[in-house]
Amino acid sequence: MEELIDKLEQLKLEISKSREVRLFLEKKDEVFGDKELVSMIEKYKNYPDDKLKKKILESSSFLEYKKNENEVNFIILRINQAFKKIRGNYDCR
Repeated sequence: MEELIDKLEQLKLEISKSREVRLFLEKKDEVFGDKELVSMIEKYKNYPDDKLKKKILESSSFLEYKKNENEVNFIILRINQAFKKIRGNYDCR
């Protein structure tokens, strides 16, 4: 069991060092650092408006953030598929 935990820790370290994850975290910080954009997003959450949505989606930092978020989601999908192959027909119980 200890070996499995070590391997998972190694996997987490490798994932955190990947280019896609680093870019995602940089863009996330950039988006959340933009007070005007954060304000627009909060306003949109409370009062959805197509004009405001368009303005948010026109933000280059938000688009880059979403693009990098998708890349990280694809990594997660590939990891889940690999775990599924390893697990085979057995489920954790």
